[in-house]
Amino acid sequence: MDRNYVIIVVSRNVGALRKESHLTETQMANALGVTKKTIVQLESGHLRAGWTLVCAICAIFQESEILERLFGGDPLEVIKLLSHDRETIVRQKTKGGKIWWKSVKTLGSYRLQQNMISQHYRIIDDLDYRIESTFSYETALETLEHLAKGRYEKR
Repeated sequence: MDRNYVIIVVSRNVGALRKESHLTETQMANALGVTKKTIVQLESGHLRAGWTLVCAICAIFQESEILERLFGGDPLEVIKLLSHDRETIVRQKTKGGKIWWKSVKTLGSYRLQQNMISQHYRIIDDLDYRIESTFSYETALETLEHLAKGRYEKR
């Protein structure tokens, strides 16, 4: 998953997000700080959102079931990863990966999982708290090994 893919998929779903939230085109435009014309063009497929607008949509509609299905969980996690290439989150509780995640490797009390939709990786502990997320398998594996050996340092 990359920025361009996220832009396309979010742009294609603006109408569905608006309807899911029971907003008019004008209300959606006001929420996002754009014109009603922009919303109409996005919904008709004549316009593609820019990265900044996509970030705003994901932040404002973070609890959307549509975005959750598109991203395989929290849309902001994917947005942050694509913005920074790596994200370290200390002690954020997860649901343990029962829906969108497959287990890749376990070392000690830490599990490396991969999101089945966005394909990014995360490491969670035995209490299902997320330690780190990244799109890089190599980085995730290296961090998992450091955690298992007790040599993990936040980056």
